[in-house]
Amino acid sequence: MSVQKQWAVPLIAALLFVLILRMYFFSFYIVQSENMNNTLQKKDIVLIKKNAKIKKNNIVLIQQKANKLFSRCVAVPGDTLLIRKAEIFLNGHKFKQGNRPQAKISEAYILKTNRFTQKLLWDKKISFDKQLSYFGLYKINTDEKTLKDLIKNSNFYSIKKITLPAGIFDDHIRNFVNRFYWNVDNTGKIIIPGKGMKIELNPYNYELYKKIIKNETGNLPKRIHSKIYIEGKPVKTYTFKKDYYFVINDNRPTKEDSRYLGFICEDEIIGKLVLKLK
Repeated sequence: MSVQKQWAVPLIAALLFVLILRMYFFSFYIVQSENMNNTLQKKDIVLIKKNAKIKKNNIVLIQQKANKLFSRCVAVPGDTLLIRKAEIFLNGHKFKQGNRPQAKISEAYILKTNRFTQKLLWDKKISFDKQLSYFGLYKINTDEKTLKDLIKNSNFYSIKKITLPAGIFDDHIRNFVNRFYWNVDNTGKIIIPGKGMKIELNPYNYELYKKIIKNETGNLPKRIHSKIYIEGKPVKTYTFKKDYYFVINDNRPTKEDSRYLGFICEDEIIGKLVLKLK
């Protein structure tokens, strides 16, 4: 066997091994959106493990039609989730963010000042509403650490986190649930469905799970008064066929997560982040 052939066989084997790994197990992605600012920034390079078991606090890559989106899994099948005053509660306890990579939750704030401080925000690469700034009001979106540093080195005299009060309906969440007293910062209890889980179908559950039932059965359930019908037949329970997850972006003001899109099916998850390279 020639020297060339001796080198060719292991080289081809190595290339095939890499291709198989990339096709079925791992893949590199470049972050394209601001959904996870400041935990992940645009143009960050990350390594994704495909077809991985998803756990709470995993950062996952989701396929939504033609878009690939990064978000954080905050609830898995069987969990009970509640959002109150923009805080996430899971199974009765406040949700704790993960640290691989370190979570930097960005939220919207209104800051008041009596001086022109645009340069300070520009230096820290914080975007703001330019029209409001002429009145001494700065609407910004940043994480807690950056905010504290900003306050320490500035003359802002009023800082308020922007949240919706309970009881005020947010039309943006209509794609998830049409419930007049819910909004992105305040919800009722949400049970995350899983494969084989049986639920009682009633007017309350109907609103939460009608999209899932349509996707799994091909038929949109209908509610007539207090009764639920599937294919014209009255039903009292429904058993889910797949696992579902609830994801919320670390960059809270963005609108591409479960608060707006609804439950994320296992089939929509490409994989989870295992390494941030940049």
